[in-house]
Amino acid sequence: NDHGFTCMHKAGFSGHMHICKWLLEKGGRGQLTKKNHSGLTPLSLACGKGYLDVCQWFSDVGGVRDIIAKDSKYGATAMVRACEGGHLLMCKWLVEVGACPDVSMANELGDTPMLVACREGQMAICHWLYGMGAAKDITRANNLGMTPLAKAVGARQLSICQWLFFN
Repeated sequence: NDHGFTCMHKAGFSGHMHICKWLLEKGGRGQLTKKNHSGLTPLSLACGKGYLDVCQWFSDVGGVRDIIAKDSKYGATAMVRACEGGHLLMCKWLVEVGACPDVSMANELGDTPMLVACREGQMAICHWLYGMGAAKDITRANNLGMTPLAKAVGARQLSICQWLFFN
């Protein structure tokens, strides 16, 4: 389409593994790692939506290198997208497969996974990131000077604000 989405992008984004498998059987291998206009692959789209089984399948059939790719718009990683969506199991899998060797890696705006999780009110992910070595990120500002606390305040995430204040 006009945004560079292939059928494989659409199927991965929607979590339809049976369609992804069918497309691959029908000659869609080239679509596995194709980037849309924002630089997102079917695997990275599935990561952001939390479709762990689809991501594992994409990884198994040749898309594993795409997990570490950043999008071309803001440099967001699969970890940032998984944190934003509240997909803790996806976050853990990304670390397990080596796709995220640094849970503090920021995008081009300076937003870390911790900042994104705080902004979105993802308490379980905040705790997990903290335990994975991102404790320093609770006070780290992005390129606009916004800290996780400032983002949480702006998003009205009271429990996150309280947690950040006492850590």
